[in-house]
Amino acid sequence: MAIEQAALVLALAGAKERELSEVEGRVRGEFLEDLLHGTYGSTSAAQRRARHLGYPLHGSHIVMLVDIDDFRGFIGSRQVSEDAIQALKREFLRRVTGVVRSSYGRALVQGRSDSVAALLPVGTESGDYQARGHALGLQIRQNITDWKPGFTVSVGFSGPAEAPAGLAAAQREGIPVMDCLARLTRWSTVLPWPVL
Repeated sequence: MAIEQAALVLALAGAKERELSEVEGRVRGEFLEDLLHGTYGSTSAAQRRARHLGYPLHGSHIVMLVDIDDFRGFIGSRQVSEDAIQALKREFLRRVTGVVRSSYGRALVQGRSDSVAALLPVGTESGDYQARGHALGLQIRQNITDWKPGFTVSVGFSGPAEAPAGLAAAQREGIPVMDCLARLTRWSTVLPWPVL
């Protein structure tokens, strides 16, 4: 009886922890989307939200976009249910988040259907951001390839941008680059894009 009760308590605690983690992920994702779309309100409001979430808003940041290459083609070539598609997207997000957070523990990460957006805090010394961004992109690409052979991603990343004002422009600059890669079928690519 005591063992059953202990198992029940542990199961409930695990469920509560997962629920809290999901809520925190949603709140962090909403903040990221607000930053990347310029809908964060005032600078002071963005700073308050960043402090609340433990995200270092001061200094420079890199916007990173990770797109699944030819997701429609991948799904179309297989008989996959909607539940399986959603599970695939969740696992893709989990894997990208794991790789990003292994290098940038406080990064903001948000899934967007068949892509992931991330904001990487590089602080006041951005150093060789291209080498670091490229290395992280290669790690993400390799992790996804190891997980699901034949399933590839392309990764693009901005130059250092100031937060919060410069982040929307950094993302706007990157979206056409990623779209161009998809149209030209330049898959499994990792590349920077400049920020003016």
